[in-house]
Formats: sequence, C-alpha cells, structure tokens
Amino acid sequence: MLASQSATWKQIQTKLELRDEIGPKLALECQIHGTITCVQTDQDFNKVPEGGCTTLCSTALECGHLCSQVCHIVDQEHKQYNCKMQCEKRCQNGHPCVSVCFKKCPPCRTQVLRTLPCGHELNMYCFQPVETAICNEIVKRVLPCGHEDQMACNVNPASIKCYVQVRKTLRCGEHNKTMDCCKDADLVDCKTYVNKILPCQHEQMAECRFDPSVITCETMVTKELKDCGHKVRMDRSLSL
Repeated sequence: MLASQSATWKQIQTKLELRDEIGPKLALECQIHGTITCVQTDQDFNKVPEGGCTTLCSTALECGHLCSQVCHIVDQEHKQYNCKMQCEKRCQNGHPCVSVCFKKCPPCRTQVLRTLPCGHELNMYCFQPVETAICNEIVKRVLPCGHEDQMACNVNPASIKCYVQVRKTLRCGEHNKTMDCCKDADLVDCKTYVNKILPCQHEQMAECRFDPSVITCETMVTKELKDCGHKVRMDRSLSL
C-alpha cells in the first residue's frame, strides 16, 4: 500500500525483495543468545516476553543466586532485579533466615531456651534480649510482714497484700480482733461492749469505740413532774 503511493517506499520494497527479506513472518534475533524467533501474529510476541528469547537468564547475582527470569534486554546488569530465592543468611546464633533474598532479614523468631537472671529458664525468640524477659514462674517468698505467699517470680513481695488472718490490738489499746494481716488496726473500730461511766455518773454498756459524752443514758430514774409535783420513773435522758 505504501509502495503504491510513495517512490521512497517503492525503492525500499524493491531492495527488500532483491534480498528476499519480505515474507509473512518477522524473524527476531536475541541480542544476547543469538536465538531466532519468528513472529507472525500478535500472540507470537509472547515467545519473547522480555525482548530476548525464552532461555533462562541464569546470570550470577551479587547475592550468589542465579537470575530466574527469562532472557531480558532491560536491566542486564540486574541493578533493579529483586532476587526472590530463599535467603541463605543466618542470624548471629546460626539460625537460617525465613525471608526471600532481596528483603531485609527480619528479627529471628526461632524459639530458644534461655536462663534468666533469676535462674529460671524460659523459651524466648532468638532476637529477644534475655534482660527483657518477664519471669512468671510461681515461687514462694517471704513478705515484709514475715508471712509466706506464692507469686510470680517477677513480682516484688513488698507489693503483695497479706491476707493471713492474725490477731491485732485495736487503737483502744485494750481489745484484739482477728483481721487480714494487711489491714491497719488503727483504722478498725472497736465494737467490744464495755462498761462506761457517763457524764451523769451512771454506768452503761456500750461499744468501746464510743466516747461517753455521745452515749445516751438509758438508766431509769425517779423524776418529779413540774406541773403536779408527782414523781415518775423514766429514762435519765428524757426531759419533763
């Protein structure tokens, strides 16, 4: 079509025909391997997906692996190539990396048994410093009060409340009560009934915690009525 309308294309056609270079197929030569690939339809270009041929590249990379791509014209120096082979590096303790070659090696998560500063053993990830471990081994320790209790090894005994039942002297200084060891006896009201002398000089049973001045006298006394002068028996606290 072009040759019929252009003298230049007519000359090109003539030269190609003389060299037998016109036909139904296009021969593509790989610049790297010299392989010839003939293409006739658009689907034939799938035979040269990277512009070379279908031979594996197999160039030795800096990491030591071979390039697994098919022959490629672009990036022949492999500066942008990401090697997806299994990484062959090892951590400082000799465990193999689990990532692919081109990625940065992640922290080693191999489980190892380590001895903690407290003397107990714990399974930890390889990358974890032993100083960061929290020991949850259950141990028996003496609390500041002198009683023993069970707790995790990492727990400070001073932070544990002691619930051993003990007898303590209350703030009245006279009576005792059974309570949790951790409880402050000075904050516990004494409810023991004792004989108290009230301001009116009568005696009355009341809880030890009450001051006599706040206790209502319930002693029966004889009082003279103001209006009639008769005498009646009533509580000392009642008014006429």
